[in-house]
Amino acid sequence: MLCGIPAPVREMMLLKLSKLSKVIIVCATDGGHIVALTLLDLSSAFDIVDHTLLLSILQNRFPVTGLSQEWFHFYLTNRT
Repeated sequence: MLCGIPAPVREMMLLKLSKLSKVIIVCATDGGHIVALTLLDLSSAFDIVDHTLLLSILQNRFPVTGLSQEWFHFYLTNRT
């Protein structure tokens, strides 16, 4: 369970998001629009950041609270 969301629910959310993205891309290309998709893997960037400092900045300078704050805390403290 991540941030109170059971794994099956998370997987369903990602699947729905994936299907929605495909529909948007297909509709755009069918309409003659150019579509660009950029995927970034920023996981290694978090390895060089002081996690305690980052969490403090997110909490004190930006309105990152509640579930969002829990997600960042979980992500940063459970890295290998």
